Amino acid sequence: MLDTFLVKPISHRGLHSNDSHIPENSIPAFQKSMELNLPIELDIQLTRDNHIIVFHDYNLKRMCGINQFVKNTTIAEIKKLNLLNSDYKIPLLSEVLDLVNNKVPILIDLKNKNNAGQLEKSLLQHINTYKGNIAIQSFNPFSVGWFAKNAPHIVRGQLHTDLKNKKLNKITKLLLKEIIFNFFSKPHFIAMDTKCISKRILHKSKKSKLPILFWTIKNQTDYLKLKDVCDNIIFENFIPSEV
Repeated sequence: MLDTFLVKPISHRGLHSNDSHIPENSIPAFQKSMELNLPIELDIQLTRDNHIIVFHDYNLKRMCGINQFVKNTTIAEIKKLNLLNSDYKIPLLSEVLDLVNNKVPILIDLKNKNNAGQLEKSLLQHINTYKGNIAIQSFNPFSVGWFAKNAPHIVRGQLHTDLKNKKLNKITKLLLKEIIFNFFSKPHFIAMDTKCISKRILHKSKKSKLPILFWTIKNQTDYLKLKDVCDNIIFENFIPSEV
């Protein structure tokens, strides 16, 4: 249900603090979210041998200190790595679903720069056996569109951000910027980067009755300023006052 994701602020990659011992997208970060009964946003991608792990960056360097891409790494190699300076490992999606067990809603961000297919199919298998509230989102309109075609009952969102530094041709940038791909992806909501809030997109979304989520809110001041402009927020580095 979409309404489930509009009630409480959503914790970005769990309630983490990368300068402490609670890394982003880690089991303790998700546990802390659950303690406050907060929805969780997390990122997924596939290993070389097609296991879904919960991890944001395409490269392992920032979080694990190894200059290697997730897509070129096996799950056996992944399991040897620690997140930052902690003792925590990169979790499998299945481990996180077992942990959460429908205690809070989960918003899953598909990290897929390629054609939709394997990641989406694998994720749907997990969703079909999970008894709980799950929504998906992605920058890739073809990932979102894959769910519109193959699993239209799954709540889905289209991510929107600044594309100036992205390596895309001008036409693709224009289509993404103006969310023209929405005719294909048919999102239930738009998740908009607060660094590039577009009044035009806000107007389009409200006209089409698409809820807006803002990400990533990082302090109470911005939260109070923006919370009434959107339908919900995705936050990190602080706890919103109304939680």
